[in-house]
Amino acid sequence: MRPENKRALWGISILNFLWATASLMVFSILPAFMVDVLKLSTSHIGIVEGLAISSSFLSKFFSGIYSDIQKNRKPLIMIGTILNVLTKLSIFLASSAYHVFAARFFDRLSKGIRAAPTDALVADISPQSDYAASFGLKQSFCSLGAVLGALLSMALMLITKNDYQTVFLMAIVPALLAIIVAWYMVRPHKDSHPRNNHHYKKQKITLRDLKEFPLNFWLLMLGIFFLMLARFSEAFLLLKAKDVGLSVAYLPLLLVFMDLVHAMIAFPVGRRADKLSRNLMMVLSLAIFFLADIVMFIANDVLGVTFGFLLVGIHCGISQGVMRALIAELTVPHLRGTAFSLFFVISGIAIFIGNSIAGFLSDHFGVSFAFLGGGFFAFLATIIVFAQSQQKTLAKNLQPI
Repeated sequence: MRPENKRALWGISILNFLWATASLMVFSILPAFMVDVLKLSTSHIGIVEGLAISSSFLSKFFSGIYSDIQKNRKPLIMIGTILNVLTKLSIFLASSAYHVFAARFFDRLSKGIRAAPTDALVADISPQSDYAASFGLKQSFCSLGAVLGALLSMALMLITKNDYQTVFLMAIVPALLAIIVAWYMVRPHKDSHPRNNHHYKKQKITLRDLKEFPLNFWLLMLGIFFLMLARFSEAFLLLKAKDVGLSVAYLPLLLVFMDLVHAMIAFPVGRRADKLSRNLMMVLSLAIFFLADIVMFIANDVLGVTFGFLLVGIHCGISQGVMRALIAELTVPHLRGTAFSLFFVISGIAIFIGNSIAGFLSDHFGVSFAFLGGGFFAFLATIIVFAQSQQKTLAKNLQPI
């Protein structure tokens, strides 16, 4: 890896640390803020969370394709980082449910603008043999940032006696620091973008380009669709913890625990997946997530919920980097941004549907039943991705010697 690209990879990792810190300072307590202060129902929270997260994934669709057409992914990363500061400020200034919804929507929109180009850039600057390790490094820093954000949120809530506005204001600080890191550290070699390679002269992306994605890619997308139906907002995890008796001030501790598990295993698992089997690791993570949903459904005390958070953390630690590595592996270089755009738009649609289903089940049967529905979708995802891995193995075996 070239020195400029190595520095850019570390810059991207630090960026994810700062983005996650700012976000978790806000979103680890936002569900409780919406219920306790704004008096929203869980159905409303499900719709708000679903629309907000879906806006993120839809913006990732367009930003990824645009970053493939252009010869520089950094401008979109900078725009998303600057918008992140503005949306954190808008959440601090929000005074009604409508304002919180608008702020949440634009916060996820800013994430969407920067996310697909960032993932594509990681693949651009990394050797294919190290894809899972590079994405694992990024995910580890992201999870550590989430840990810090949740801890800061908890500490400020305890110090200020549940003053939500102070926490929202302080979240602007790491968002500002991210602008400095993006500007000075994320400067990859100019030849890193595939379209700077003389083999790629085409400057437009059309529907015909979809033919360049193999069957395995589409099977993986189908599995990811069902996975994202199951991976509804963390708001429901937090509401489950609140239901079994954990106080609001300590809710971020569960996110800290989950993200620490995620951070500790993401990079080593990524390195192991690069050497052994990315597909096997992905199937394993889905099976663990299915188990996590069952545990959360039957848990009736803080210990049971904590075990559920542990399993979710293990699943995320394995899947987040490996899933992106598989997408990069199954994609031709000049369509990496488009591949991640498809991943994000499919995920966005699924997450909106999943959040709406989770909200409906929570309102009519109790929050535990959201996890029963999630378990069903996680089981389907496990079966599909396992079939995808077998199809890939079969295709390799059928190749002529």
